[in-house]
Amino acid sequence: MNDKTVLELRGVSKSYPLGRLRVGALNDVNLSVQRGEFVALVGPSGSGKTTLLNLIGCLDLPDEGTIYLAGEEMQDASKRQRALIRGRHIGFIFQTFNLIPVLTAKENVEYPLILGGHYHRAKGSELKELRERPAKLLTELGLEEYINRKPDDMSGGQRQRVAIARSLVSKPDIVLADEPTANLDTKTSIEIMTLLLEFNRKHNSIFLLATHDPLVLDFARRVVTLVDGSVAKDEVTAETEVANVN
Repeated sequence: MNDKTVLELRGVSKSYPLGRLRVGALNDVNLSVQRGEFVALVGPSGSGKTTLLNLIGCLDLPDEGTIYLAGEEMQDASKRQRALIRGRHIGFIFQTFNLIPVLTAKENVEYPLILGGHYHRAKGSELKELRERPAKLLTELGLEEYINRKPDDMSGGQRQRVAIARSLVSKPDIVLADEPTANLDTKTSIEIMTLLLEFNRKHNSIFLLATHDPLVLDFARRVVTLVDGSVAKDEVTAETEVANVN
């Protein structure tokens, strides 16, 4: 693993019980991702895309193989340590948004900062910036007038923007997106993908997007194809633009 590599999977396999049998989801996956990459994960349903995201996001552990995040072996981490890693280093964008209905847009976006202990560790001007960040991010995403609205009072595209703001608010090293354009019209999908790519270029975060949407591939700079739980193809489609991040 070199200095630019943030994520690496070596010989990762995962299966799940189905009655008396075990069904393989991933089989001997090797994958290395460097800082600033914008990667699409493609493949038919059941190819292992969501399982791969769950393992990288520390939501599950592999049966075999090793996952390294910034040089650390994830399977050696305790459940609590993995939760802290998720809160501090990983952002999630879910197909179904997973917003908390009783919270406002600002409160939903703020939630990872509270859960990850960011407020507790910050002081002075850093704490002030953190407290202002959720509303600022929502404003940048065109949701200034929806900051105090709850999810049920927003459209699907607006809720997806809130979900994106929530995933980006902690400035994560890795953003994992499962079908980020599902159920959105073409115009909104293009707007969403443009926002993700802009954040990727600005903050040099890794983006991994599991998708069936050909539109997403127009934005990806690398495409990894999974078939039957294995990497069938790994293509660089455009050079990664490494941001100048201080």
